[in-house]
Amino acid sequence: MSINKIAIYVVMVLLLLLTACSSGGHTIWDPAEVDAIVTVDPSPAKAGVEVKLIAEMTGVPDKKGADMQFDIIIDGKSNLSGSHEEGGGVYSLLFVFPRPDIYDIYLHYFLDGEHITKLKRLEVL
Repeated sequence: MSINKIAIYVVMVLLLLLTACSSGGHTIWDPAEVDAIVTVDPSPAKAGVEVKLIAEMTGVPDKKGADMQFDIIIDGKSNLSGSHEEGGGVYSLLFVFPRPDIYDIYLHYFLDGEHITKLKRLEVL
């Protein structure tokens, strides 16, 4: 083997090792296993009364650096709002629903360059 080929091989091995070592901060997870549990406080939610929407993300082992947005559909229009991070994959939002109905709530979860959307439905009395 010539010296040039050996040098190229050594450089490629070093780059591979450096790349593998630098990715140690990321946790391996499967976006297909992510789900959410949505609750409200007070429960049940009532129209015209402020409630705390609480979304607990499941299926994500390391939730540091994640972000989530609530997208509440009212009259076919999106009402996208940021959330407050409670910690441990739990996010919340204070919201007043305008009238009794069954609302579609899309949860937009962002982690490690992934964007996962989950649809949840909430009945408001």
